[in-house]
Amino acid sequence: MKYVLIVAILLFGFNFKIKAQYKAPFAIIQDKDGYVNVRQNPSIKSPIIGKIYNNQVFEDLSQFGSNSNNWIYISYGNNYDKKTQKFEEKSGYLYIDRILFLQKLPQLKRKIIDKNNVEFFDNEVHLKLNFGTFDVKSHRITKDNNDIVINIDNETPWGIDGILPENLTEIKSIKLIYKNKEFLFPRKSLLGLFQPNIDNMYVSMNNDTFFIVMSNSDAGGAYNIVWTVYKETIINRFINRDF
Repeated sequence: MKYVLIVAILLFGFNFKIKAQYKAPFAIIQDKDGYVNVRQNPSIKSPIIGKIYNNQVFEDLSQFGSNSNNWIYISYGNNYDKKTQKFEEKSGYLYIDRILFLQKLPQLKRKIIDKNNVEFFDNEVHLKLNFGTFDVKSHRITKDNNDIVINIDNETPWGIDGILPENLTEIKSIKLIYKNKEFLFPRKSLLGLFQPNIDNMYVSMNNDTFFIVMSNSDAGGAYNIVWTVYKETIINRFINRDF
């Protein structure tokens, strides 16, 4: 059986106290044609501005389909402007009838080992996530004229809002073990991702597809990220902000 792993990470608040789990409004679609159209406005007559494909993660900005007339307003990616160094969100309207919300799908069991390690598992899949302190001396930090961090190791930093706080935490490793085969996420795919929060994670599954959802960082540093991994290869990465 082939497995697709989709890792979704939302980053809002660094806090290891156990509390109620944050349920992010992420969703996917399942359609016999393999995709659905994203509209500029909530109407079938509105111009098509994009497409969402089966198992492509997006965020419901209207909070679980609460918009009128069975249309929801979604964020499904971003465009990065190199000149302004800002992200412009891709957003539009999607009809609700083919949407599956991740928090309503079956979930893997979770085991918190300690503040830096958490695991998710079922009979065939085992995911291990490890976090740790960011070592400034071992990374290349680029700042602008106002002393704002704009790049770390040539990657856009997420979760810090331009400043490197003390005891900054990063994602050290993500490992997938399936049928005794191990896949370790490439280090480059983890660079620039800060303030992971063990308290707010869950893993949902849709047949052979798995979704890891986390919630970390806070305020201006909050962001969302989704990895799509297929056959031991990361084939897509979704990043957006929901504020």
